Amino acid sequence: MNENIYSTVPREIIYDEMRKNLIFMFLRNRAGKFYTAKQLAELAELPTKDTCVAVRKIITELIEIDKEPIVSNNIGFAYANTKRMLEICLENLENRSLGLQRRIQSLREIYQNDRQRSS
Repeated sequence: MNENIYSTVPREIIYDEMRKNLIFMFLRNRAGKFYTAKQLAELAELPTKDTCVAVRKIITELIEIDKEPIVSNNIGFAYANTKRMLEICLENLENRSLGLQRRIQSLREIYQNDRQRSS
């Protein structure tokens, strides 16, 4: 498992290849259908508390290391069975990224203004 890709999630979650393959095969065999992180966690007998971090780590590795076409939306995760599914996911990620960039810029401005006031 490549830990460098998990900069935003706790590293104490450990899982095995069997669980990763179980999630992968489940999604691939049901390509195009979305499942929540909780549903995937229950399937693989992983913790379901909070945001199902272990499942999200597995999904990240499937996408970034194994190069599998796993997409997500407000429902959950799916194995993309069409280019359109990938396009929609990419559009959503790009829009989220733009929103994050705007928020970062606004917070930087607030921080700079606050530093000037407190100086």
